[in-house]
Amino acid sequence: MSRTEFGVESQSESTDDGRSLGKALALSPVSHTLIGMSVVSIVGWTVRQSGSGAAFALRQPILLPWWELPLSVYAHADPSHLLGNAVIVVLAGGLVSLRASLPRFHAFFVGSGMLAGVAQVAVSDALSAGTAVSNSVLGASGAALALVGYIASSNRLSSTVLRGVPKYVVVLIALAVAAVTTVYFSGGGGRVGYVAHFIGALVGVLAGHRNVLRPGSATSR
Repeated sequence: MSRTEFGVESQSESTDDGRSLGKALALSPVSHTLIGMSVVSIVGWTVRQSGSGAAFALRQPILLPWWELPLSVYAHADPSHLLGNAVIVVLAGGLVSLRASLPRFHAFFVGSGMLAGVAQVAVSDALSAGTAVSNSVLGASGAALALVGYIASSNRLSSTVLRGVPKYVVVLIALAVAAVTTVYFSGGGGRVGYVAHFIGALVGVLAGHRNVLRPGSATSR
């Protein structure tokens, strides 16, 4: 084979590899999620700069307007908040997406995020009842920790250990894992949504135990 032929073949292979990588990224639910997080966050920051207040933040009444509930999962307070959650989504979401169908991944992400956000607002309002404090929450932290929790309980090791274990023990273990995950990833600070983190991690652990994201998966395990 001549140098010219070798060069043409190598260039063709590189082009094919590049196209394959581009196609994989375009079809990845993680890429979709990161784009959604970035776009919604940037729009929110722009609205806030105009003096209209925090856009897409979830607060009472929860469903007024209804679209703030799903958008609050993708919106973030500032670039550092977005970056921190994006790193977890890339690492944990990348692993989960290997065995998750596209629709189930997105439904799990936004569903766990909304549930975590609602729980955070409900608990915060209950604790601040009788005061003038207005509680709100935004960000993908709950959904991101749901991905982490899913990984923790959907692997073969956890399946082997928990096989035949009574359901109440599984629930106690799930609570413990969710608590540890919450403490590890939450750090400190008064603005951290500990309830959202815990609920997200708990949802992930329970969902991972049932392998609900696996295409064609059965719920029995």
